This record gives sequence, structure tokens and C-alpha cells, in this order.
Amino acid sequence: MKKLLLLAAFGLLASPAFAQNNDADVDQSGTNNFADVDQTGTNHEAFVNQDTDPDRAGGDAFVTQTGTSQFADVDQLGTSPNVFAEVIQGDGTGSGDNEAYVLQQRSQNNSRAIIHQDGTQNVGDIFQDTGGVNEAEIYQGQTDDASEGNRAEIDQDREDRSPGHALAQVYQDGLSNEAYVDQSLAPNAFAFIDQDGEDNWAEIDQQNTEAPDPNHQARVFQNGDLNEAQVLQEGTSTSRNNARVAQKGDENDAFLDQDGAGGSHVMQITQDGNLNQAGVSGDALFQSGLNHFLDVDQIGDSNIATSIQTGDNHTASIMQTGGMNEANVQQGN
Repeated sequence: MKKLLLLAAFGLLASPAFAQNNDADVDQSGTNNFADVDQTGTNHEAFVNQDTDPDRAGGDAFVTQTGTSQFADVDQLGTSPNVFAEVIQGDGTGSGDNEAYVLQQRSQNNSRAIIHQDGTQNVGDIFQDTGGVNEAEIYQGQTDDASEGNRAEIDQDREDRSPGHALAQVYQDGLSNEAYVDQSLAPNAFAFIDQDGEDNWAEIDQQNTEAPDPNHQARVFQNGDLNEAQVLQEGTSTSRNNARVAQKGDENDAFLDQDGAGGSHVMQITQDGNLNQAGVSGDALFQSGLNHFLDVDQIGDSNIATSIQTGDNHTASIMQTGGMNEANVQQGN
């Protein structure tokens, strides 16, 4: 039988005691679990733990917290396939200080998690260690009010090396936000980070030398000044790595590193603005393998682009428009 649990804590203006310091603790085990927690006010805590049944598919958890300084923790364990979790936090006023954590582990296959957070100083964290298809999305900030200091982290580090694919998406609006995606053991991984604002940091790690045919795709889009992006990709002789970074604004940095015994590696970097740099430390824009393609497009002044390619087939194209530009391309076999 399907289990249904609905918890609601609504804060009324006439009774402020009901609007603060409410805690919800949901613990479910068995088949076809469903949990829905709705809290309004400040300083709420919600804990949802679902231990799913291997013989039945499904397990859904929803947490909605309207207000500030909220905390949500959703754990979906067990071996049931097709689990889903969604956490919504914020009141739309620009405030924040919310925390949301989602753990999906040991499911047979097909896990999805979504976190929505409005305002500033929010933390969103999704960890998926399951087989099959893993999908994770984090949305932070808002366009109509200033938001800053948000941190998003998605970890799809598949320790059991099971087949399938991982999809991670992070969208952030505001200043001084951080986004991290780790898909280091996912056989087929796609990561997308979109940041609109200044002083943002984006990092994608897709390093897998153990899967037979790992395929990695990474996309980073940053609109604003003083943004930084880092993409690390590593595979095997049959892997296909594809990374693209687009930055619009002044003084942006992009660091890309693709490594592997072979396979196909593609890099594309577009920077629009002044004092942009693409790969300025270590083995910047490093590619190792059989088939390589590198395209760096910089528009503005004082741009620097470096490239190191080793292997069999290399193609490098760097276009710089403006003054005081510097390009360094090295190719070897």
C-alpha cells in the first residue's frame, strides 16, 4: 500500500509562536513512500528519511520551506528505482541563509533531485551514488533582487562503477556564488553551470579512467566581471571529452585540462571583455590523446591564451581582437 505523510506548519501573524522553530522528522520504510513537508516562518528544520523497498519502484519526497534560515535534509536510501526529491526554500524577498541537502544512495537506478533557493548565503548540496540515470538540478538566487554568497555542490561520484549516465545543472544569479560539480566516476556525464553576476566561481570535475567508454561533456556560461571557471576532464583511449566555457565581461579566467591515453578531446573558450585569460597556470588548456580540437576566441584588450597539445591529430584556432594580446600554442607527437 502506498504510504502518504503530509506535514504542514503554517505561521500566522496573530500567533508568531507557530511561525518559528518548527521541526519535522519523517522516517519511512517499505514500499512506494511519499513524504510532503510544508513549513512557513523562520528557523525550521525538516528531516526526511526513506528506506525504499527493492521490489517496488518509487519514493518521492517534497520539502517546501517559506521564509529564512531554514534547514532541510532528505535521505533516500535502499534499492528501489525511480526516486525523486525536491526542496524549495525562500520567501522571494532577497533574504536567505537556507541549507538544503539531498542524499540518494544505493538505488537500483534512476534518481532525480532538485533544489530551489531564493536570496543570499544559501547552501545546496546533492549527492547521488546510484546506478542508471542520475539527474540533479540546483537553482539559487533571483534576478529581481540582489543575491550573493550562494554555494551549490553536486556530487555524482559513482563508486560502484555501474553503467548509466549523470546529468548535473546549476543556475545561479548574483555575486560571489560558487558552483561545484563532481562526476569523476560517472561513465557518461554531462554538467552545465550558468552564472549571472560578478566574482563567481565554477568548477567541473569529470575524470574517469576506469569506465570502458567514458563520455564527458561540460558547459560553463558566466556573464559578468571577475568570474573564474575550471574544467577537468580525463578518460581512456576510447573516451570522448567535450568542454566549452563562455565568459562575457572583464577580467575573467578560464582553466581547462583534458587528459587521457587517447580518444577525442574538444575545447572551446569564448571570452568577451578586457584582461581575459584562458589557462594561465600549470598545464593550461592541456590536451593529451589522439584527436584534439581547440578553439579560443577572445575579444578585448590584454588577452592571454596558452595551449599544450600532445598526441597524433591536433587542431588549434586562436583568435584575439584588441591590443596587447598573447597566444602560445604547442603541438607535439
